[in-house]
Amino acid sequence: MLKTSLVSLLLLSAMLIFSSCQMRQRTSDPHPPPHLGYVNLEALLIEIALIRFDERSRFDTGRVAVVVREVRELYLPLSVPEGFYLGMIVFDDYAIRTNGSIRLVYNVSGSPATGMNNAHFTWHRGMRGREARSSRTHIRYDSGVHYWTQHTYDFEARIPITFPQDEVDDFINSQKITTWEMQGYAMSVSVQGMERIVVFDQEGHEIVSSVSDARFGSHSAVHLAFHRLEHHSLYQRNDETLTRIGYSWLVDADSSRRQFVLEPGTYTFHVEGVIGEPDLLIRHFADREVVSSVDFGEKLAGQDFASFTITVTPDTSGSGDTLTLNP
Repeated sequence: MLKTSLVSLLLLSAMLIFSSCQMRQRTSDPHPPPHLGYVNLEALLIEIALIRFDERSRFDTGRVAVVVREVRELYLPLSVPEGFYLGMIVFDDYAIRTNGSIRLVYNVSGSPATGMNNAHFTWHRGMRGREARSSRTHIRYDSGVHYWTQHTYDFEARIPITFPQDEVDDFINSQKITTWEMQGYAMSVSVQGMERIVVFDQEGHEIVSSVSDARFGSHSAVHLAFHRLEHHSLYQRNDETLTRIGYSWLVDADSSRRQFVLEPGTYTFHVEGVIGEPDLLIRHFADREVVSSVDFGEKLAGQDFASFTITVTPDTSGSGDTLTLNP
């Protein structure tokens, strides 16, 4: 009996050691999974902005950053039927290829996210077609998959049987979109040691700030840091519509430092309530590179003021940026 118990104990110990080794291997595995996903386009654009424009370059490392940093355009279907919505943007084979395929998964409202009724639209970035045409060429259909060449790239689409047949032709027709985040043109304003910051556009309308509903995948560059960033999306109000024009996030809680990244334009920042060591850094980006950087920290140091106003303009030299201190 004692011998049997001893053998059982040894077997249990061996299993625990093996399980522990497996767990360490999984958690320390340097090879990421083959797919990287974003729940919506906003999540992808936020990640691009954080990787390219964060003033401390906290997210510009790792395989995800290398791949996402290179996204300068995106191809979407010309139109999507009513009832379908973009449920996932997937980077296939991102672990081994910088220019791997990007797959858009369109879910059907009311159906499971992984259901058979979903439509898949795939842009093969690493497979350039024969001709640089905006019209489709080499169209073929095989075993439920549509294939074609357009914009010098190869595309494919998997369409469920529930898909409206009169809208198939527009779904297997691609259109290119690009944004200021993708192209790498932006203005960055970092404010430190101040209590309240209000931003206005060129027409004097206040920029609306809202906590983003973007959700990041577990292998996103900002997944673990997202909540402590206190991230907000910034919107310009046009009549009854809101257009996203930028983001803001917390750089450092101890010094109350927050960074604003905006689409190039003219904006005025009204900043008030000194609660620490004030600092102000303005940077302009063009084609993903910093082309001008002006630190107003010395001008603010030792000054007696209750608030200040900074107007930034699209002038990438920074010469159009003006600071006014208010007693």
